[in-house]
Amino acid sequence: MPFLAGHQRIKANARHRKDVRKLAISLLANYICYESEIYLAFHSILVFKEGKSLTRESKHGISGTPRSKLTRIEVPEVVKTEVTTKANELIEKVLKPQHIQPPPDNPQFNYIIDIYGKWYQRYFYLCATYRVPYPNATVPSFEAKMARMEYAGENHFHLSFMRHTGQWVELYTDVSLDEGLASIRDEPFFFP
Repeated sequence: MPFLAGHQRIKANARHRKDVRKLAISLLANYICYESEIYLAFHSILVFKEGKSLTRESKHGISGTPRSKLTRIEVPEVVKTEVTTKANELIEKVLKPQHIQPPPDNPQFNYIIDIYGKWYQRYFYLCATYRVPYPNATVPSFEAKMARMEYAGENHFHLSFMRHTGQWVELYTDVSLDEGLASIRDEPFFFP
């Protein structure tokens, strides 16, 4: 039956053409991605040479290439005191009532027992202490950082949150103390 053999050959060729078409589309997509990466790298170099900011602010935070590391800026004691006072007020009045619940009767999961703030170098961290309810736990509790305010100078801060991967993600740059604390209060990125 030569007709059937030819028909199978046509089906095989059609299948082959679909595979080739998929391969071509995949190669084109990879080429476009490669071209856009080159464009972004080239654009970043040009922007850096012109002395402009490497990040762009959008409505939902920062996009673009990350900002360069700042030189070591010492945080004045006045700023440290102001940040600590306002953050403790936010913690006591808003965060603790919202997120700290009485211990469950039959706990199956870790639960928050405390929220506090602390300074380390030029960073102010908001942290939560979790209780581990298991009798054979290695540690009875642990600390999890939920927000970081990096002092940027002139009473401005860079605001970041901790991802589930353990990496800090910077959402806002050069915000005032009040704007940063309002974001921590209102946005779910910073919830423990």
